[in-house]
Amino acid sequence: MLHVNKLHLVCTIAFVARNLSVEVDLLAKLTVGMDPEDGPI
Repeated sequence: MLHVNKLHLVCTIAFVARNLSVEVDLLAKLTVGMDPEDGPI
């Protein structure tokens, strides 16, 4: 059986950065090194 991801909400990096009170550039740099196996942020 094929594994299916069950994402209930998708947010932009800008939205997440605003909610965490961090710079968008910081989150963008962190996500560049992520692999699909790391899961969604």
